[in-house]
Amino acid sequence: IHASHMAENLCAGLCSLYPQYANTFRSNLNTLLADLEALQAYGESQFKDLSSRELITFHDGFGYFAECFGLEILRSVEEESGSEASASDLIELIQLVRHHDLKAIFIEANGADSAARIISAETGVPIYSLDMAMAGDSYFETMYRNIDTVKEALG
Repeated sequence: IHASHMAENLCAGLCSLYPQYANTFRSNLNTLLADLEALQAYGESQFKDLSSRELITFHDGFGYFAECFGLEILRSVEEESGSEASASDLIELIQLVRHHDLKAIFIEANGADSAARIISAETGVPIYSLDMAMAGDSYFETMYRNIDTVKEALG
């Protein structure tokens, strides 16, 4: 949804700067909007019957993803090498997982996972990887894969 608005704004700006290419910009925009609508529809259809809509993520970059599909991020943990979660953070996260009977923990594909492994070991909840689309795959390939991952984890 947000990407559609950004693309529309970009198209309007480009059309005003380069009116000679306005038809190309609008055609490309229409193709992109159709692809984004298909992605949204796919996510909504995959998530309509989830057993849980609550997530703990180990990256704060999944907020828009959650918002677009009616998911709730209970806690987003930023963990990097040298700044791992504290013991009190781990206790709080373990209690959160148990209290909400979470089905999975989601880490960022290229991120640190030491806290997630501890929480998983303590609760028996599996870890799944979501991707921030920074590894070279297309945005759409990555988002479809993320949808499938969440569906598998919470289905």
